Amino acid sequence: MPLASLLRDRFLTLLAHGGEALDWSAIGQLAAKDAGLGDPPK
Repeated sequence: MPLASLLRDRFLTLLAHGGEALDWSAIGQLAAKDAGLGDPPK
């Protein structure tokens, strides 16, 4: 299941950067950051 693997990797990235209290919207923010469009989630 490629999508599950992708989401797992994204959540692990958020956790590694202190995002354990964030919700699903942080996945979109992380994608924007990766694209150079915004600040990383806090």
